[in-house]
Amino acid sequence: MKLRHLLMWAHGVALCLALVEPAMAGGFLAGLLDMQDSSPHAKSYAVLDEDFEPTSVAWSPDGRHIADDGVLGAEIHIWDVARRSIVKRIALKYGAAGEFSSMAWSSDGRYLAAARGGSAPMLVLNTSDWRPVLLQAAANFPGGDSPAFSSDGKLLALDTGGIDQQGVRTPHIIRVYSTDIWQLYRELSFSDTDRPDHPVGWGFRIDRLAFQPGTHNLAIGASGGFGFPPGMPIPMRDANGAFVTDVPTSSRVIFWNVDGRAPDLLTSDLDQSIVAYKNGTEMQALIFSPNGRQLATGTYTGGGRPPHQLTDSVHIYDSRSHALLAAPLDGMDHGGWTDALGYIDGGKYLLVGHEDKSGAIDIINTRTFKVAEILNANGFVASLATDPSRSRFVVTS
Repeated sequence: MKLRHLLMWAHGVALCLALVEPAMAGGFLAGLLDMQDSSPHAKSYAVLDEDFEPTSVAWSPDGRHIADDGVLGAEIHIWDVARRSIVKRIALKYGAAGEFSSMAWSSDGRYLAAARGGSAPMLVLNTSDWRPVLLQAAANFPGGDSPAFSSDGKLLALDTGGIDQQGVRTPHIIRVYSTDIWQLYRELSFSDTDRPDHPVGWGFRIDRLAFQPGTHNLAIGASGGFGFPPGMPIPMRDANGAFVTDVPTSSRVIFWNVDGRAPDLLTSDLDQSIVAYKNGTEMQALIFSPNGRQLATGTYTGGGRPPHQLTDSVHIYDSRSHALLAAPLDGMDHGGWTDALGYIDGGKYLLVGHEDKSGAIDIINTRTFKVAEILNANGFVASLATDPSRSRFVVTS
């Protein structure tokens, strides 16, 4: 999330929790939040007033704690959910991040990873004493983004800029750490203009990372131009020597089993990726269902050039066949960023929060792929997290 979004958080912001309850007979179960209690399918559970504007949140696997962070703040807060109180304040050396942070809790609850983007370093905390973990070769990269733990808790993947194993500086490195000894396990380097002999794309960037549950398969959400053969000049020029500005771009999900061979985007490996959005708009959310069978992506509604503006900001895929199952928000122009996705009730429903003036939260039935209800969070939705232990979720609004 970029600096241009900071003005949205100039007013009071609350960290809001919701407890999902079963619907009445003949209805359906949906993970909902409505601060006005107007929905029959859920009720407000608590409103936690923060002393900063929270823009990132993560829920511990046992459901006891939530962690939140803010783009303008200088602390991470750990909340006791039952007591509705802050039990730990973790001071950050870096102040305002300039970008929305991203947080992840390991499945065993032992570690909390927080990335603030920009030049702020990746922070991994041991939850037993809340002290930072030292990552091997951490000095070789200036920051980290999009932390993702494998479901067995053995691996942590992150996107970072830095120096790869060949000493080449690149802004596109994925590093995977073994959490038992915090040593570097695997590394995958993407490059474009930094290595003209081996370009993979125009304006290439890594947006989001997610491990498929029950596996070490890493889904890499990336955007830019793909499939450029070696030796093709970047930027491209037409026959008259003029720069080509309308270069075909896309947002893709690239798959990598981190225990095996790394993907090569100049070979047929590219054909095995999912083309999520054809105009290259940033992939702002990437999440697997709890059973790993579905993969959902989110992006900016309304992005792109006419007549290719996006009105289907959420796509749902079969994670095995890579087939598009549904684009349930096609035509619903909320007009904002889709940063907040979360599966709830064992994956039966997908929550979609929108960071725009509507403050909408869409509730999507993942069997019928219909929008069951649209709720109002009374404000921009910057982040959303579900409780792994029961049907609850938290949203920053």
